[in-house]
Amino acid sequence: MGDTLSISDSLHADQLTLSRKIDIDGTVLLPEVGALPVAGFTSSELEKLLTEKWSPYFPNLDIHVRIQFADRGVPYFIYGEVKAPGERRLKADTTVFEAVMAAGPQESRADLAHVRIFRADSREGFVVDLARMQRTGDSSSNLALQECDIIFVPPTLAARVAISLERIRAWIREWVLEPPILIAGTPAR
Repeated sequence: MGDTLSISDSLHADQLTLSRKIDIDGTVLLPEVGALPVAGFTSSELEKLLTEKWSPYFPNLDIHVRIQFADRGVPYFIYGEVKAPGERRLKADTTVFEAVMAAGPQESRADLAHVRIFRADSREGFVVDLARMQRTGDSSSNLALQECDIIFVPPTLAARVAISLERIRAWIREWVLEPPILIAGTPAR
């Protein structure tokens, strides 16, 4: 709401250089196309979509899209095995990969193969495999973030085991190595 799409085409600059505000329903009104839903798309996804929509009207398209967010401090949140968890401000085209890398995943603790994204408009979360993305370079599942998205970077299996072992060690220290003194049936130290 209030964000702006800047669209240009070097081959049809006189007809396809325009700037449009995105309506509250997530659409933008464009020549030849009409109202087009654009909410949740990245710039590159919109470039492909507009090329598809405008190709019957304009030959040899070279479309470039820039998304400018209105200055309203759109938040998203990142938690889990990252060095800098918490609320962040969404910038144009921020993807899950960029957000996790900016928060600094804990090197040996972050399970990048099972990063979860929770959306306000969805009951189910999405799982994104950032490890595969890094390994193969295939970013087709790299979701664009939306307002109030919550990203959770889970611990690896080894990190979960380490956490459990540390809890067991703490229990043993407290209850076995330094047992409480029982006074009238209640533990006391």
